[in-house]
Amino acid sequence: MVSQSAFRMDGHVTYRDDPPHEVWLQLMRSVCGFIFKNISCSQLNITVSEKLEHRYCNVLASFFPVGCICSTSYEHRWRAKNTTILGLFYVKKEFRGRGIGNELFRRIIGNKQEDNLYLNGMSYMLEKYRIHYNFIFATPWKVMWYQVRPEQMNASFLHSDESTVNINDVTLGNLSSVLNYDSYIQNDVNRTSFIQLFLTQKCADSKVALEHSGRVVGIATARLLINTELFIGPLYAETPAVARRLLLALLEGKHKGQYRNLQLQIPSVNDEGRAMVEGLSMGMCTTEDYTVGLSTRFQLQIDPSKIYSTTEYDLSFV
Repeated sequence: MVSQSAFRMDGHVTYRDDPPHEVWLQLMRSVCGFIFKNISCSQLNITVSEKLEHRYCNVLASFFPVGCICSTSYEHRWRAKNTTILGLFYVKKEFRGRGIGNELFRRIIGNKQEDNLYLNGMSYMLEKYRIHYNFIFATPWKVMWYQVRPEQMNASFLHSDESTVNINDVTLGNLSSVLNYDSYIQNDVNRTSFIQLFLTQKCADSKVALEHSGRVVGIATARLLINTELFIGPLYAETPAVARRLLLALLEGKHKGQYRNLQLQIPSVNDEGRAMVEGLSMGMCTTEDYTVGLSTRFQLQIDPSKIYSTTEYDLSFV
């Protein structure tokens, strides 16, 4: 893992590489209040295992971090170029306007200038990313963030008479089939190593939908986050009925009764996904914000119709 911290001393900011994992955890907890809520402790271990690159900036006197960014690169099966995803890109409000974010960005892309750079931009940051960092290609749809409180849920809406599909836990026995299904959804993006660690992290409850023939027709994961939100994603399925059955299995799974809020991130063009969350919440779900996938060299060709909730927005495409 290549990491970097920046320290402010006597009005100067310096950048240092490779803080230990314990330091990174402390940095993320303090610098990324609103970002870190969407990350689990075990997901932090994924970043170490995946050898992601991190850049940080913090104030030495009080060990007070003020900014961060991280990246990971994925190969393509049918393209010569890699795609490097940038995530956790944040500078605390009181330190903005000093060039810290620009310097973090410049350092993280260092030797990746020829890659297709990608990030999931928050709605209020899209123009800045386009103007300052040359992100010119955008997905033709948004990813909408839905919130549902447990007291608003009508889980019976998710019940289905579908009897040709079994919902099982993801295990070592079916993991290879699950990974193949993820590759099918991602088109030519190869993120096998990342998603294997993601689905099997300690905080994850991961399910697979199997036809009687053994064919995978859906996968789903629920993660209990540090702020006790239950984040659903990935939730990929061939049909709305399979998606509902997978979601019901997660709501009745190992995190039942432990969360204060349910979160799903659904492509804006997936009408069945929107209908699923609206039916579950009896129309009382809220939409917080949205992200748009931005890239520098080419648009990723991913079909949103089978995406009922994305994996997460910091280090994934969908």
